[in-house]
Amino acid sequence: MRILHYVRQFHPSVGGIQDVVLQIARRQKAAGHHVEVMTLDRIFADNEKLPATDEVDGIPITRVPFRGIRQYPLLTLDLDTVNRFDVFHIHCVDSMLDKMIYLRHRIRGSVFLTTHGLYFHTEKFARIKQLFYRFITPRALAKVDKVFACSRNDYELIGKIIPDPERLMLVENGVALDKFLPAAPAERTEDLVYIGRMASHKNVDALVDRFLEADTGARLHLVGRDFDGTLERLQARNLPESIVIHGAIDTDAIADLVARCRYFVSASSFEGFGLSAVEAMGAGLIPILNDIPPFRELVEGHGGYLIDFNAPGSLTPVLDAARRSPELDTLGESLQRSVRGYSWDEKVNAMLAQYQQSRAGLAS
Repeated sequence: MRILHYVRQFHPSVGGIQDVVLQIARRQKAAGHHVEVMTLDRIFADNEKLPATDEVDGIPITRVPFRGIRQYPLLTLDLDTVNRFDVFHIHCVDSMLDKMIYLRHRIRGSVFLTTHGLYFHTEKFARIKQLFYRFITPRALAKVDKVFACSRNDYELIGKIIPDPERLMLVENGVALDKFLPAAPAERTEDLVYIGRMASHKNVDALVDRFLEADTGARLHLVGRDFDGTLERLQARNLPESIVIHGAIDTDAIADLVARCRYFVSASSFEGFGLSAVEAMGAGLIPILNDIPPFRELVEGHGGYLIDFNAPGSLTPVLDAARRSPELDTLGESLQRSVRGYSWDEKVNAMLAQYQQSRAGLAS
């Protein structure tokens, strides 16, 4: 099959969705399919304009210009390009999905969607989002051959509005569980680490506040690329040396850091799935996560701790309880075993089976 993935941001941009698309594309290519990625021509974080064509891991990339805001980029879809492919797989619920309302009848191949948390990442534009959820998105979903919900939360949200429930399927994200495994073992400290974008909905300020209240003698490591001025705001706070801001560092450096930490922490107010948390569990870290539905699902299914990071003093008792737990030294290994079910190969095979089924339906 010839497969085209569309995602707003891709290589060299780094992030959870970008990594998911790359993992899927790599495995589909390895299975013998021709796979390409279409993305936008600027990185949102710094507005850097990128070349029109590129390649990563042998996967061709086409970048297209756009106007408008990053939450709803406006671009012209080249149907001649799309119609060279058997499958057009859209990642995220945004303007590209909405285009299907009036363009689907001109696309010869199958159209798929992976939800990635829909568009409820923040309260920004909340009223407009609700209007889309009620009136626009159901019409767009009716034009898609299959919707892959990447979390149970997404599955429930889409399930309320999709015209044909048979088109909805739960395919949770796979995870590269060895991503943060170090080249050599290291002795763990009681340090905490956050890995992810420095963005407003990640609520890093609240994470820092709760850590400062705990005053445990450990350090908090903050890893990730600045997205909306969050990193600059943190640096302006004149934080103590116990909070180490690493910024964007490469995967090997993250793996070496993770090997020396005990806990993965995230105060995020919204996640489509919680990819970094599962990657961290795969490296043996104990998660302490904000009490939101995707994180609740992870902790209830595998282990760890949930707190309300917006509540003063909420982190201190959890850290105290974790340190007193007789399972402290074995919990990390237990979590590693528990998350093995997030195999990428299994997830990609499920997608390919749906592609094949849809293609067979079109042929008949």
